[in-house]
Amino acid sequence: MRQTIEYAEHAAERHGRKIIFAITTNGSLLTDSIVDLFIEKNIVPVLSFDGMFEFQRYRIGNSRRRYEDLLAKIRLVVGQMNRNVHFRVTVVPGPRKLIDENLDFLFSFGAYQVFIHGCP
Repeated sequence: MRQTIEYAEHAAERHGRKIIFAITTNGSLLTDSIVDLFIEKNIVPVLSFDGMFEFQRYRIGNSRRRYEDLLAKIRLVVGQMNRNVHFRVTVVPGPRKLIDENLDFLFSFGAYQVFIHGCP
């Protein structure tokens, strides 16, 4: 990832331009060094994370442990990025009555912006 970013930066410099990076991730492979790269290169992370367990489980199944592991990784990036994190939420058929509660959860978690996508 670092090599690609630096290559793109140099290519943009040759044209007198600057590139702004945004990376979308589900968060499952985030590490301290990746978050450090986000900070160093001013990369905006877009976390594809639907929020509360009731919304996320359609992606990860009913495993609370997987969900808690994912929450830990997301807390890592949100904490180190000084809350400058965007969330991409997909709304699927299900507990729509919980959307307000889910948005409260995401904003209290440190979401800077939430993009909501619908699913037929």
